[in-house]
Amino acid sequence: MNSSATALFDRRFMYKFEGISIYKLNASTNSYVIYYENATLDVLNTNVQIVSVGNRIILYSIPSASSIFFYAFWDSPTGLKYVYDFRFSTYTSQPRISYSSNLTKIVIYSSITDTTGTNKKVDAFSLQYNTSTVTKIDPPMTKISNISETFIGIEERWMYVRQLGQSTAANIKYEYAYSLQLDTIPSLAKSNPIDETDSRNWVETRVVQQTNNNLKVFTKVGQSEVKDIEVTL
Repeated sequence: MNSSATALFDRRFMYKFEGISIYKLNASTNSYVIYYENATLDVLNTNVQIVSVGNRIILYSIPSASSIFFYAFWDSPTGLKYVYDFRFSTYTSQPRISYSSNLTKIVIYSSITDTTGTNKKVDAFSLQYNTSTVTKIDPPMTKISNISETFIGIEERWMYVRQLGQSTAANIKYEYAYSLQLDTIPSLAKSNPIDETDSRNWVETRVVQQTNNNLKVFTKVGQSEVKDIEVTL
């Protein structure tokens, strides 16, 4: 049984997750009613997040440094429908997840031990909620030399890869922006070398697809400075 007794809400307070159930707010009674229930959701018991945009919902849990559990649902005219789930439990470092602003693109990545010696695992996919269609996105693995020193962001029409760690003259780090051709095929649109100071003082990066479909990348360097780049289709 799910060990979390605390109800979790999305930011709109439209849905909540508790135990093995997803609830939806009934506006006429101002109360939550069970909308979906499944025993498989029992794995979502630690560090759980619920996110909703429109009628799209994702639930995910990163319970340890080796595992992640992810679910996607569509709030259809006839009720909540299961779309997709992803599970992996043998990472060798903390898994990370990025998702696009309308939840149709997801990327999950971390390090693994494998027979090829690449020691990296990146799973990216495009979700069509109303048809429960899942299409794999092939990430640019050649630009991800060290997965533990990589940030990957994703938007509806973009994927962004930033190499982390110390950038030096002998080991220059780069950031790459890829447009997603035909929705799932990354095509390099821009690459920039990262200078030594920005590399050393990196704090976080956020990617935003603008209304004109261009990509805006905001990177926090140090405690106060925010740098940005814009990439056009």
